[in-house]
Amino acid sequence: MAMESTRCRALYNPKNRSAMTLSIAMCTYNGGRYLDEQLESLLRQTRLPDELVVCDDGSSDATADILSAFAERAPFPVRIHINPVNLGSTKNFERAISLCTGDLIALSDQDDVWLPEKLERAEQMLAQRPEMLGVFSDAHVTDESLRPSNVSLWDAVSFDTGRRRRFRNGQAFSVLLQRTVVTGTTFTFRAACRDLILPIPEQAVHDAWIALMLAAVGEIAFLEVPLVLYRQHGRNQIGAAKHTVWDQVADAADPDSAGAKRAYLQKELQLSRLALQRLQESRYQFHDARKQELLVSKIQHLESRLSLPQGRLRRTIPIFKEMISGRYSKYSYGAFSAARDFAGARIPNRGIARASGDRQAAQ
Repeated sequence: MAMESTRCRALYNPKNRSAMTLSIAMCTYNGGRYLDEQLESLLRQTRLPDELVVCDDGSSDATADILSAFAERAPFPVRIHINPVNLGSTKNFERAISLCTGDLIALSDQDDVWLPEKLERAEQMLAQRPEMLGVFSDAHVTDESLRPSNVSLWDAVSFDTGRRRRFRNGQAFSVLLQRTVVTGTTFTFRAACRDLILPIPEQAVHDAWIALMLAAVGEIAFLEVPLVLYRQHGRNQIGAAKHTVWDQVADAADPDSAGAKRAYLQKELQLSRLALQRLQESRYQFHDARKQELLVSKIQHLESRLSLPQGRLRRTIPIFKEMISGRYSKYSYGAFSAARDFAGARIPNRGIARASGDRQAAQ
């Protein structure tokens, strides 16, 4: 078994808990309509940040003026960086994270609202549990006017009691290999792990990549309480609508869904290979040998799904082998994914999908 990396936790001896500083990494782009409310929620934090680092991706609305006005009255330093060219969400967050100076980094979107205890609760968890590399929470899903819906963020991403139990039992990495359950605006992590996380691959969704890499070398905690109002307004890069079985059936019947599925699998394969390479080449090590085996197994599963032969009869045996191995259940959506693979014709290679919102593509 590989030895657990201790570098991420080296700065976090329990005796030094009070010495921790906390940065917020916020990304903005034409967010003027909702930005004020999010900034005001930062002022209401029971634990104020030690700095707010904002990277704006070339907004053409009033975002820059709103940020400048806020910087003049905030009781903590606000550092605003305007990108000379549009970087896109993932690379913008990469830049913001790289500019933070705190021991802890809390990720922030521009259009949500944080509840007052968000930062304090996150810091307390990481101070009390120095073995944890990051912590995230649930959120209230709201409409654009912040009216709550009947769906929580964890409902939307299917972070159910079973997956929460697996997280508690040290199986966060295996959960994250199947699906993303950590949402950036609820996530705070240790900056000491930054050189493992960065650079973030351009085709990745930043929060999914960060959570997976941290879970590979350590563990991630969660706070079983909503600490964010997660606003849905029709222009979200990634939404939080809950997908039912009937939604999946309708998606499978869509003639374009086969192409979207293949692009999604190609992207997942490329990211899995990049994650394995990063972890093998960096000074960090897998938390244990089993995690490396799981990642290699996911890569093999994705390769198998992408190389299925054209005819249905010819693909029966390889699909059956994947079912027997249990990898459809571990890394896809079990029998539903296997049935889609059996029914669908092979789609020509259309390249790697780069849209951030495609993490919800049916598998």
